[in-house]
Amino acid sequence: MKYFFKYYKDKRGGYWGEFLDLPGCQTQANSLDKLRKMAEEVLELYFEDNYDFQCKIPLPMKEAEEQGFYVPVSPSIAFPILLRKARLKLGLTQQEMAHKLGLKSVGAYQRLETLFQSNPRLDTIYKISTILGEQFTAILKKVA
Repeated sequence: MKYFFKYYKDKRGGYWGEFLDLPGCQTQANSLDKLRKMAEEVLELYFEDNYDFQCKIPLPMKEAEEQGFYVPVSPSIAFPILLRKARLKLGLTQQEMAHKLGLKSVGAYQRLETLFQSNPRLDTIYKISTILGEQFTAILKKVA
């Protein structure tokens, strides 16, 4: 999963930019190299601040433009977001997903949907794929 970051040259020197898909997600820096690093940081902060039980974080939609670059999302952030979106699309609760996966507790499933903590085993990934079907394939394509 990656988001397009459009940047602009500031008249007073330096650069500023924004993620067009993520309202209010902006940053600035003195050089393009620093702007890239700041863009990665502000993207992570945006997800931390906006990740909730309804997962209303917009998926990337904007195409590349002339002046900008893509910023990849860490798999430890992308996987939980996409998993939660897929579960909600199917209308399943975390408890129902935990049961379908054969997990002993809802907490074990909740870790799969927790930013920076999701680290599923291969057998868990396989079980998730059998429950989510095509939606899971879409998740893997976006995380990679």
